[in-house]
Amino acid sequence: MKQYEPGDIKIISIKITNTNKSASVDLRAQTMSLSIFEDVEEPTIYAELMMVDSANLVKDFPIIGEEDVEISYITPGRDKPTTYKLRTFAVDGTVANPTGKASAYILKCVSNEHFVNSVNQVDKGYNNTVAEMVADIVVNELHTKKATIVETTRGLISTTIPKMSPFQAIDFLRQKAVAKRPSGGVFVFYENQYGFNFVSLEKLIEDGSKTIGSRVFTYSPDIISDKQRQAHAFRNLQRYEHLSKFDTIDKMAGGMFKNTVRSFDMLSKEFQETIFELDKQAHKFETGDKKTTIPNTDKIIKEAKQGAPYYMFAPKDSSKGNDFVSDLMGYRHSFVKLFNQNVTRCMVYGDNYLTVGDMVELNLPDLSGSTEKKSPDKRYSGKYMITKLRHIITQEDKKFKHNVTFDCNKIGFNG
Repeated sequence: MKQYEPGDIKIISIKITNTNKSASVDLRAQTMSLSIFEDVEEPTIYAELMMVDSANLVKDFPIIGEEDVEISYITPGRDKPTTYKLRTFAVDGTVANPTGKASAYILKCVSNEHFVNSVNQVDKGYNNTVAEMVADIVVNELHTKKATIVETTRGLISTTIPKMSPFQAIDFLRQKAVAKRPSGGVFVFYENQYGFNFVSLEKLIEDGSKTIGSRVFTYSPDIISDKQRQAHAFRNLQRYEHLSKFDTIDKMAGGMFKNTVRSFDMLSKEFQETIFELDKQAHKFETGDKKTTIPNTDKIIKEAKQGAPYYMFAPKDSSKGNDFVSDLMGYRHSFVKLFNQNVTRCMVYGDNYLTVGDMVELNLPDLSGSTEKKSPDKRYSGKYMITKLRHIITQEDKKFKHNVTFDCNKIGFNG
């Protein structure tokens, strides 16, 4: 029975097909490295292939920036492969080999829906829920056949999309979306390996926290025996760094602790103010961990609340129904600011099942100066959501290796 090492991967295909489907080429031998990017703030998947090409495909195939590329691979021990179907759009950084017999370049690819988005415009009126509008745009304007998850929203809205690209229209609606939960939710629209997602961060955190399963990663630099290393390697953090822990001045000045939303109703000509105070409403935040706390003293929170007001403005038209946005804008602003305060970047061995939007659990050590075995850092360990992810596949001596880097965010700190 073959023994696999962490980072092993089986590449099923890296295939390029020309526009009229008359020719295909296997790119596995020419691909020196491959990166696939997913991001909860980006609508589509993006990939870069570092090529060393001795067949002069750019000229003879030719590659003109509209070919189909299929990438399919599987991690040993997994049941199903991951397959990405993309299209080329650019060739960058072409460098001739010193022998003159090959060239190196970066082949850039993106989901086909990005091409569709570039030439289509949404120009129509709606009178239904945001979820129904988004579903209509994804199917009838992006013309995708990929699976799409759209979280149900509340409130009927009458609105007109005035000649926006599909992605612009979805982002416009995203800001008006209100989930069927007390907090209303903070919505994102992104593509991962399973399809398109229009969901709230809170739903991702709540649902993902219940299904973490084996996605528990531990930083164990003190492992010395081969048996221990084999047992921990698949879910061992190769390295990690805190990109952001906290910034108290940013939180105070940026209205995280207290903010005021001023809305003006164009029908009644009335102003309304909605005040959000974090210490009174933090219980609404979905964190994934039961004992999450806001790491600030009552003194600093009081100072922030007594300081200069942080105002936001929201126009309102009650003739078109209640979109709830002005009521929830303060919560959303505070939630996003706190969500982006605690960010950790990790590098792990490859797993084709990992995708952006997943919840993971990190066991991080206490980085004290002691030489004794480190105990877990309870404040920074816990449940995080993957917000950016990069599959990195490299070829060396005709063998591929797979690593994953991801940025993950956490609301607050464990108490």
